[in-house]
Amino acid sequence: MTNQPFQPQIPSCAWQRPLGLGWDNPYTVRYASNLDDGPWHGMPLGGLGAGCIGRSPRGDFNLWHIDGGEHIFKTLPACQFSVFEETADGRSKTYALSTQPPTDGTLSSWQWYPPTSAIQQTGTYSALYPQSWYHYEGVYQSHLLCEQFSPIIPHNYQETSYPLAIFEWTAHNPTDQPLTLSIMLTWENTVGWFTNAIKTPEITVRDDGSPVYEYQPQWGESTDNYNRWIENNFRVGCLMSRLSTHEIPEEGEGQWAIATIANPAVEVFYHTRWDPTSSGDAVWSPFATDGSLSDSEDETPAASGERLACAIAVRFTLRPGRTRKIPFILAWDFPVTQFGYT
Repeated sequence: MTNQPFQPQIPSCAWQRPLGLGWDNPYTVRYASNLDDGPWHGMPLGGLGAGCIGRSPRGDFNLWHIDGGEHIFKTLPACQFSVFEETADGRSKTYALSTQPPTDGTLSSWQWYPPTSAIQQTGTYSALYPQSWYHYEGVYQSHLLCEQFSPIIPHNYQETSYPLAIFEWTAHNPTDQPLTLSIMLTWENTVGWFTNAIKTPEITVRDDGSPVYEYQPQWGESTDNYNRWIENNFRVGCLMSRLSTHEIPEEGEGQWAIATIANPAVEVFYHTRWDPTSSGDAVWSPFATDGSLSDSEDETPAASGERLACAIAVRFTLRPGRTRKIPFILAWDFPVTQFGYT
């Protein structure tokens, strides 16, 4: 913890966009393709050759390039950061940090971060590969910065290939009273989703000469997925996996993990199994009340038609003028990729 003024170290040459601010006339391509899915793209996260995910200037995770040679552009609302803040007199604010609420009725109990508008500046997204920044301002009393980066390291081919993304949160209290903050990362278990259900797709040619074939990911197929809480000294996290009878993993089989660091200055809470297609109240109710979670461990595999997610929250108190950094790590392991079938 430091007692220095909050000054985000974002290069002036970084590309910037107000959080959640749309475009009047976005460029559109002639055909939907993996070259352009529209304007809501952020810097990719993940090591080179390891697949990647993307988080847009709206704050939503919406690009899933986990199956080699293919990608899905679709928001998963349960994959999200949220922040709880409480002042010394008991007033609190809690938001999930996407400016784009779900449109299908899920997570209806959650409060979603307000987008920048003509009357309110709520923050800025900046990107300069391999780093990007979300600077939140004008909503919370604290100053909040989420710096996210991939392990792209010059002349280092091993760590640069790691399938992970790192999120370093910086929280600063500019007020003359203590602030209690809690940062939550929720994630849906999507093991088994990223493989083509059509094993021998027919290849056709568009009128411009480009080949195309149908790609049907097993989106939402979470049967036998399970989540496990793991503690290893000061490292804590939730492992997302799937029951399998295969001795050698097949395409789409693997693991996700979200993790953070525990120390005496913070409190870590968790909830390993909740329904991301529900109202989300199982995690939102305790988190929005005091920044905690239920510390619930449940490794029951998902039944047919069921989906599941997990959550980690880190709560701490900032004295006036103080700054604290909180890391979160997202990692994945999908070792098998098939580029075609015979």
